[in-house]
Amino acid sequence: MRLRLRALEPARAASGDLAIGGGMEHASTVSRDFPRLNWMSEAAETVWQPRLWRIQCVWDEITWLSVASGMRRCCIMVIRPGDVAARAQQWARQGLSVLPLYVRRDDPGYADAAKKPQAGKPFAFEVALALPRHLAEFKEAWDMRDDDQIGRLLGYSPCCCAFFRRVWVERGLIDTTWPMAVGAGLQEGASTEIAVTGPPQGNILWRWLGARAVPHLPCRFDCRPTAELGEKLVQFGREAGYAEEMDWLMEILSWPVEWSALHGIAEVTTPIVRMVVRTDASARRHIVRWKGNNYPARSWMGHPAVLRPRLEHTKQARIPRSDWYHTDNGFSNSEAMARLHEPIVSLALKALAGRRGHVLDLGCGNGALLEKICAANDGLIPFGIEINGERLVHAHELLPQFSENFVLGDFFDLNRWDSGTRYALAILMIGRLLEVPRERADELVTTLKKCCDQVLVYVYPDWTLEGFETLVERAGLRLQEHAGERTGLLALELA
Repeated sequence: MRLRLRALEPARAASGDLAIGGGMEHASTVSRDFPRLNWMSEAAETVWQPRLWRIQCVWDEITWLSVASGMRRCCIMVIRPGDVAARAQQWARQGLSVLPLYVRRDDPGYADAAKKPQAGKPFAFEVALALPRHLAEFKEAWDMRDDDQIGRLLGYSPCCCAFFRRVWVERGLIDTTWPMAVGAGLQEGASTEIAVTGPPQGNILWRWLGARAVPHLPCRFDCRPTAELGEKLVQFGREAGYAEEMDWLMEILSWPVEWSALHGIAEVTTPIVRMVVRTDASARRHIVRWKGNNYPARSWMGHPAVLRPRLEHTKQARIPRSDWYHTDNGFSNSEAMARLHEPIVSLALKALAGRRGHVLDLGCGNGALLEKICAANDGLIPFGIEINGERLVHAHELLPQFSENFVLGDFFDLNRWDSGTRYALAILMIGRLLEVPRERADELVTTLKKCCDQVLVYVYPDWTLEGFETLVERAGLRLQEHAGERTGLLALELA
């Protein structure tokens, strides 16, 4: 029996259809075609479906160009009969030779295995591509069914080749997601839920839609050789003229994703689309959560009221606090943070008494301050922007119901958060206005006046020895209400 070498480098057939066909028929798995897509909003589909298609097309080019450039010795591709002549001439001009491997059914998109062609149905060729001397090596390895040598020729690390042989060939699995997560640090059988992190290049949970930074199935989500290969391929893509597509790809791979599998069907939930795909059968639900370190613009997420529940019973359902709960926000311990947060929370709740609306924290850290404010008034919805990706990941954990409302970026970059939303209250550390040129500070203040009913400003004692009111005056502002020594509301009517 031919070893399933194609799994090392599942290729995309040349088609614009993002929905793909299923793969090898296992008695233990469903045989319906997958994935099924459910976009989170019309805006998400409008923006990201064409971008994903462009990423797929570009990936085809990067696949063979990386071989022509000498970055990799070989690659595997899928080509339709009508494209053979043009492709062969294009590759020949680069000195590349083609080795046909087999004929397969023309399944557009990622497939976990190739299906045999059916009479009267579209078909495609799966081929190996390389310089002649390397192609001879590939053919010898192919004939000998030497997976390890084929993997090396394709540019994969020994750890990933061994993982492929153990999981795909010996165990006969068609989806490596769970074994990858187990390999990232948890004993198999110890839990059915695993949270994983790693470089975005190792995130292959978007492969069903063609978004991936490496052409193989890595051994772990944090595999270092995989990340290095992905980094080289992405940089190569940029240098080849595909910088925009590479930017989109890396953004997508940095978003959080949840893979949940049961009875041979997996649901892959992302911030913009939900996919239902084939997987291996299991009697218990298995969940893998890729934490990510970024989040897409909330305008692609659909209406908040539809996509997420209210933040209810927060006080009663506190999650265990790790050290990051206070260190993210610059405090040595949670007691110090609670003490300095208290006057800010008190003034915010006083300003918002009896009101509902959105509360924006500019430089929100991990969202701890917003959590306290919104827990005391369930009519409030938290929003935040934070420049530190790790803190933002923690904000998603702290306030998962509102994770789409937290964005990564510099709040002086107004386009990152000013999307027309009206805020009942914005929160800002006043010193931030003094750390940038006056023009940038004034632009921010002007925008706050336009989109906020009230602005609460504060400063912590260790930031400066200057008085709070002096800092406000230096920023060209005036307090409407002074609450304590270092907290107050701005008079927004000032120029």
